[in-house]
Amino acid sequence: MSQPSIFISYSQKDEAEKDKLLSHLGVLQRAGLIDLWSVDQISAGTETAQAIDQAIARAKVAILLISANFLTSDFILNQEVPKLLKRRQSEGLVVFPIIATACAWRMVDWLAEMQVRPKSGKPVYGDGGSHIDEDLTAIAEEVAQIVRQPDQAVVSSGRQPDSADSSSIQTLDDRDWNSLLYRIKAGQCTPFLGPEVTREIITPDREVARSWAIEHAYPLADRYDLPKVAQFLAVRRDPAFPADEFARSLAAIKLRPNYTDPDEPHSFFAKLPLPFYITTNYDDFMMQALSHHTRGSHREVCRWNRYVKDQPSVFDSDSGASFGPTNPVVYHLFGHTGLPESMVLTEDDYLDFLVNISRNSTIIPRQLEKALVQTSLLFVGYELSDIRFRILFRGLIASLQRGLRRTSIAVQIRPQPPQSGNIMEAQIREYLEEYLAK
Repeated sequence: MSQPSIFISYSQKDEAEKDKLLSHLGVLQRAGLIDLWSVDQISAGTETAQAIDQAIARAKVAILLISANFLTSDFILNQEVPKLLKRRQSEGLVVFPIIATACAWRMVDWLAEMQVRPKSGKPVYGDGGSHIDEDLTAIAEEVAQIVRQPDQAVVSSGRQPDSADSSSIQTLDDRDWNSLLYRIKAGQCTPFLGPEVTREIITPDREVARSWAIEHAYPLADRYDLPKVAQFLAVRRDPAFPADEFARSLAAIKLRPNYTDPDEPHSFFAKLPLPFYITTNYDDFMMQALSHHTRGSHREVCRWNRYVKDQPSVFDSDSGASFGPTNPVVYHLFGHTGLPESMVLTEDDYLDFLVNISRNSTIIPRQLEKALVQTSLLFVGYELSDIRFRILFRGLIASLQRGLRRTSIAVQIRPQPPQSGNIMEAQIREYLEEYLAK
């Protein structure tokens, strides 16, 4: 069996730094753990661009040796980096930036959002070279941890694993799948849509936070944390400013999901005969997908604060509205851009949301609560670290009657080991299983 391929991206002006890195990674190669690839391995007569494309396509890990030379190389920035980032987004390629020499890497947007090595952001080959071997040894050990883990998506159910082997991920057996498919056909499944289903269209929260932090001179270090940055703006400007600003930015987006694509998440769910769709996103894409598939629908927002508590609702006894699989409800748990005051965005918003739904049992409509208790719950487009996912689980799902819950499924992006320090992926998976089971 071939060993996992490690793609090294570097400027040829940094040969000495690359060679030192290869000497440490070479220990892993000699141990049979990895297969190293760098552009200097291309033999005479071979077409360079084609060889690089092939190496990128088979790589399990891509190491970027970051320097001023790297960040000013037209070939690297126009040919290698876009292909690596595309594989990172679409296939989960592990991209591992190493700060080799001092440079303004924090000013490069796509790089600034990644977790670099060394974690301090200080260059490996700086300070007279006193710590080079220690840094490169730690990097080699982390790469070894990554390649030892199998490539699997995380699909978790709300049941305890049958096996005690924490390195294997719990999946659904035939009985579970048959049960889930039956419930979907019977309209007894409730999907939750998270931010990852719109990642290719809507700017990720981290990037929004960073943009706001720069524009408004956010003074703290956690400038990628949207609730914290939004809280700062709510205090510095006014409480309505973050939601209004976010709503304006979404309204300016002209791109829409391809609803003719059967694998597009909104389109996929719109074709299922379900009465409720719950989203923690602020956009209108689920409603648009239902309309594309000629299904009427009702938009609802969670009436979690005093500004939206009097909004008319199809759940009101005097509404006269009917809903079900033929005319489902799209329920915006954390608000909708059409009603900015309904959006849960700042730290205070999330805290108030938790407090209010725990104190007032009528905030979640009785019909919806019944669906949450009596149907299978399917979570798509969430990361475990996403505050929306955690608030959703700890604040809403945990409050329901556990004894009546059906099997719940979470479709989860596989946690990336290089973002997790020394934590092994098996431990991350075990934690994920335990977290979802509580």
